[in-house]
Amino acid sequence: MKVIVGTGEESNKSGSGSHSIFGQPVGICTEGAGIFVTDGQIGTIKLVTNLKGTIEFLENLGKMYRAFSVHHKYQQHKNCTLKEAHQMVKAVSSYYNGTVENMK
Repeated sequence: MKVIVGTGEESNKSGSGSHSIFGQPVGICTEGAGIFVTDGQIGTIKLVTNLKGTIEFLENLGKMYRAFSVHHKYQQHKNCTLKEAHQMVKAVSSYYNGTVENMK
């Protein structure tokens, strides 16, 4: 058996390979080269991939969700201030603009 993701710690942190942390992984499935892990404690499904662009995109999508307080019903979440939301939106905008420029 070989560990391909996770640190062994119990928490919630997205990241690549050994930098990701799960609360309570309870299921796993694959689709192509992607691996999906369900985390029962956190209430999420995480995509494990070696595609850096996919990870960055999903991280920025998460920032947009946090900025506009999009979350699962009954899931604990931290409200952010208007200033924090504005900073997150600016960071995501910068990411998307940079990505578009790199694609040109």
